[in-house]
Amino acid sequence: MEKLFKNGYFEGIGNPFGSKGELGPKEAIIIRTAALNFARDHYHLIRSC
Repeated sequence: MEKLFKNGYFEGIGNPFGSKGELGPKEAIIIRTAALNFARDHYHLIRSC
């Protein structure tokens, strides 16, 4: 998660790790979107497994 955050994958969609401390469905979608964006950008890493 830190790597996704540092590389800007949460830019424009918000920070899911706000002050509440709990992650709900909305935050889960934000995390999923960031992970999918990472996978699209680095498909060569995912595909080689």
